[in-house]
Amino acid sequence: RCQTEKFLIVMAVPTEAEAKAKHIIEDVFRRADKNDDGSLSLEEFQTFFADGVLSNEELEKIFREIDTHKTNNLDTSELCEYFSKFWGPFEHIFAFLDDLGASISNAMTVTAQQYDGRTFMEQFATRFLLKETVNHMAALERPLESAIDSLEEHAARDKVPAAKGSPTTVTTVGTGAAVLKPRWQRRLLQSQSSEPRGGTDTGLSGEVCRLASLISKLENKVNLELVEEEEVPQGKDNTITVVSREIVCMDDTISDFKQSLKLYTEGARGQPGSLHICVRMYAGSYRFEIYEVWQDSECLESHYASKVSKTFRRSCVDQLTGPEKTTTFCLPVSWWPSD
Repeated sequence: RCQTEKFLIVMAVPTEAEAKAKHIIEDVFRRADKNDDGSLSLEEFQTFFADGVLSNEELEKIFREIDTHKTNNLDTSELCEYFSKFWGPFEHIFAFLDDLGASISNAMTVTAQQYDGRTFMEQFATRFLLKETVNHMAALERPLESAIDSLEEHAARDKVPAAKGSPTTVTTVGTGAAVLKPRWQRRLLQSQSSEPRGGTDTGLSGEVCRLASLISKLENKVNLELVEEEEVPQGKDNTITVVSREIVCMDDTISDFKQSLKLYTEGARGQPGSLHICVRMYAGSYRFEIYEVWQDSECLESHYASKVSKTFRRSCVDQLTGPEKTTTFCLPVSWWPSD
């Protein structure tokens, strides 16, 4: 019996890959929790997980299945437990994504610190490696997008008899039945919300592009005239926290969103520990990027819990095309120019 109990205890301990994969689901939960109350309501679940295929009634059925605690709300453990049953090969992919985020952040930090002092040959090599990273990310995205299209077409055929003409995907109108939409229309909408240079900088490759553009900002904004080694007190967090938030709003809510964004930036600038905040809007699209610099991670967490942040998140629920994409990383405080 003792050996059996030891075996069961060992089996209950998640693998390293499973633990890393759950980090992604925990991030999904945080983005879906629009009112930041630590739980997902049915409405929040339906808003975030609407995939254009399932109706609200079908999403509610899934919600009830996940709600094993029968509280009419979902917590992080319930969401992780549900999706972990379907990991399969995705467990290692999500673990890789968790590692990739840390690796990209580290690469950008090292590059920003060392790039200015390198020779022109070393700078050339750095730019080449960065571009190849973007190219390979884009190559990974293409088969995934094709797979998603195929699965959505399959789901559409199960719901609605296929119409003659081009390949189709499915969307929903209100809580009613699924309605087919030609795939080219979906591609057109995607291209309208992409960057003005016309690429499909979404997902992983978009993340690399955003971080690459940050290097240029750091070279002009951040003090790179540093000694090769900086000695800091052990255990002391001598870093500032940088946050990049990508948001795409719906075309019919652009005016309301701009007003909400203006109120947010004005309020955020007055928050304790706020060092800098700026907003970029891409011409010809409804895409915005918010860049925030905070004194430390504690100030950022305090800001997330503030009325300013919660009000902005709630106002965005019905104004965005999907959840925002957030990137957070730290930089040495000595890099930030002192007043």
